[in-house]
Amino acid sequence: MTLVEIEQELQALGPGVAADAAGETADERAERQQIAAARQAVEEQLEQQARLATAALARLDHALASLPSAFDERQVTQASQALGAAREALSAAEQSMLTAVREAQTIEEVSKQVAALAERCERVRARSARVEDELGNWNLFARCMSNDGLIALAIDDAGPALSALANDLLLACYGPRFTVSIHTLLETAKGDQKEGFDIVVHDGDTGESKSVSLMSGGERTFVESCLTRAIALYLARNTGRRYTTLFTDEADGALDSQRKRMFMAMKREVLRLGGYEREFFVSQTPELTAMADAVIDLDALKAQG
Repeated sequence: MTLVEIEQELQALGPGVAADAAGETADERAERQQIAAARQAVEEQLEQQARLATAALARLDHALASLPSAFDERQVTQASQALGAAREALSAAEQSMLTAVREAQTIEEVSKQVAALAERCERVRARSARVEDELGNWNLFARCMSNDGLIALAIDDAGPALSALANDLLLACYGPRFTVSIHTLLETAKGDQKEGFDIVVHDGDTGESKSVSLMSGGERTFVESCLTRAIALYLARNTGRRYTTLFTDEADGALDSQRKRMFMAMKREVLRLGGYEREFFVSQTPELTAMADAVIDLDALKAQG
């Protein structure tokens, strides 16, 4: 800037300054010398600044040469994209981790439930085994107590005695026409034997033998009454329990007058054989009520009440 100012001052002096140097004053000469010295100093300063600038530029060139290569914007873009992808992958991994944690907790709970269910199943299996054992025992007991078990054995054992008692009653009250037998083995259509139960009545007048269910109403009533009383007599003799009273409810409806008298005789024979004290029977037949030891007239009692 000082050099520029000096140049401007020299130009302002004009071209004739050098020619008139001989006629210049001492002040002007001193000023000119001063300007020349200043100019010289400025030039030296400029040269020095140029050397300094050249040295600075050399240092800068060296520093620039030592710097790494220029940065590539594409790498920044790629790095940004990679960073975004990494962040998305991190978010997905975090979600996956949360899902895995929840699934692990669920699996743990399910495992506990499975263990509890397994323990419960084990208890149920043990209980089922006990129930099956008990069921097998009860099935065996039911079989033993069924018609094919103890009942069949009891019937087989009691059959001859019951038949004998029923036949004694039939003979004493009805004559020798009918005799009964109890069958616990029945013949099939193929001729085989099977467990069963039937009361077969033999008619001495006709020589036929048939099931009591195939007899006429009056005859079946009489035979069934004898069998019922035979069962009562058998129980009284074999159970050790003492019974003193029998009951009958209108069992004579299908009998004619002659058989009604036989029916009453059978009742008295049962009382004698079984050692019973009395029998209460319900009947609307005057022939039977007339043969009773005492009559309870419900109509008369109702009228009196």
